[in-house]
This record gives sequence, C-alpha cells and structure tokens, in this order.
Amino acid sequence: MVFPKPTELAILTVNGQNYQEWETIMVRHALRDTPAYHCKFTCSEGMPLSENFRVLKIKPGDLCTVTLAGIPAFKGKVETRQVYYDANRHHIEIQCATWLEVATASVISQTGEWKNKTFKQIGDDILNKMGIKMVFEGGSSPSYKFPRVSATPGESVHDFLDVLARSLSQSTGVGISFTSNISGDFVVVMGPNGGTDEVVEGKNIIIGREIIYNASMAGTNPALGQRPADNEVWGAKAASVPFYQETIDTFGK
Repeated sequence: MVFPKPTELAILTVNGQNYQEWETIMVRHALRDTPAYHCKFTCSEGMPLSENFRVLKIKPGDLCTVTLAGIPAFKGKVETRQVYYDANRHHIEIQCATWLEVATASVISQTGEWKNKTFKQIGDDILNKMGIKMVFEGGSSPSYKFPRVSATPGESVHDFLDVLARSLSQSTGVGISFTSNISGDFVVVMGPNGGTDEVVEGKNIIIGREIIYNASMAGTNPALGQRPADNEVWGAKAASVPFYQETIDTFGK
C-alpha cells in the first residue's frame, strides 16, 4: 500500500469527518475579492471517494476546514456540491468559501444610523451581530470619527463598509482593503495609498482573458418613440410614432 507524503496531504474536514482521497485540490486567498477564501476539491473515476459518493455526506451550508500538510489553510462553509455519474464514469466536485455572509447579508441595525463613531466601532456593531470579528493588519484602526453615516435599507455589509473605507482613504491618505484569514475574520488591511494597479503582461499578470457579451449587437432593436407636436402633426400622431426597428452599434462605431 502506498501512503501519501505528509507534505502533500490535503484534508477537508466537514462536520468532524475527514476526507483526503482527492484527485485535485485548490485553496485560494485573494485581497480585494469576495469571497476572500475559496477552495475546490475534485475526484473522478477510480478514486475511492468517487466510487462511494453515497457516503460522502457533504452538502452546501456545512461548516468545514482545510489543512495543507497539517497546517490550517481554510475555514468556511461548503458552497457547492456537484456529483456526476453514468454507467462508466463518476465525478465529484466540492467547492467551499468563506465570507459569503458579509457579501450577501444586509446591514442589521435598529436605526441604520451611527453618529460620532469610528470605522471600527461601526464595523463591530454590525459584524458582531453576525458572529464575525473585525481585525486590522498593516496598521492600527483609524481614529477618525464619522459625524453621521447611514446604511441604505437592504445594503450589504460589505458594500456599506467599503463605502466608509473609501471615504477614509480619500480623507486620510491611507489605503484600506478587505480580506479574510483562516479564522474567518473580517480583515481590514491598512497601507499607504499610491502606486498603480495596472497589470502588465509578463510582469504582474499570469493569465489574461477578455469576454465581450452583448446580445443587442446580434440584430436590430425594436423601439417606440414620439416626436414634438406642431400645427400639422399633433395628438396621437405625434405622441405615438409607429413601431420600427433600428440597428444600434453599442460600441459607438
């Protein structure tokens, strides 16, 4: 029997059960991205997990952790479970993510308003209701107090805090970015503004892809219109121009 090397072992733990017989594994951590952490595990025909997918008791919403070579690398929830099989093939893909609550949940507040509060005080008031901790890296939390801020009804937690962070960056000259950590905390990264986020082929970009999709470019666009009335054309004749079609180039050529 061939045992995997400890340095090459990736374990996905769901509801206390360890799963490690995977074919491909990916754990990704990204700054300024939502979700900040994302992982994907797959196995196909010939793999024990694939052959016995009925015992793979993993479903979206399950809490999970990932260790790589024994080192904690991820903490979050199962996002997607895909199973495919036919007479000859079996395939399983499990995707997990963290921070989804911050991106999808609305701000919870009795008044939706904060007066004379710092960014951390506002963030703690919102995130603590969700069981999420706010931590700072690269610098201390800003001391500036907002005279008054309000959340729009239905506005997501991430979007609301992002607006406040951008306002702070402009007024203090300190860059603020969001990410997460393996504990699932809301991490605020403090750093100086400046520089550029330009991507240069062969220098700071690994893969580039452009996709242009515009269904309206495939043909003509139906339209209804009206014209100004005058002494000769007025009433319904001016207000209801007959239906017609017009070809529109959305790129303005």
